[in-house]
Amino acid sequence: MLSGMEQEPDSRENDALVGILQIWTEILGRSVTTAYFGARGAAGGPLIRFEMACLKALGVGEYLTPDALRERNRTLRRLQRSRLQKT
Repeated sequence: MLSGMEQEPDSRENDALVGILQIWTEILGRSVTTAYFGARGAAGGPLIRFEMACLKALGVGEYLTPDALRERNRTLRRLQRSRLQKT
């Protein structure tokens, strides 16, 4: 989970996304990738659809767009890599 200074005001969504990404990678064995459809100008793909369904089921972050989820994924992965390098 994100801790202390790294938390954003919407940390409930971030905490949910961290858990969803753990399910995606550790249980389902999938890699964290998203598609970006330039012609439509929108992010998409199986991960985005999975995240949107999970967030809806949890009743958190339902307002997040596919593009917002793509950016959150990038941010969370960047923070995770940063924390791993510090240890």
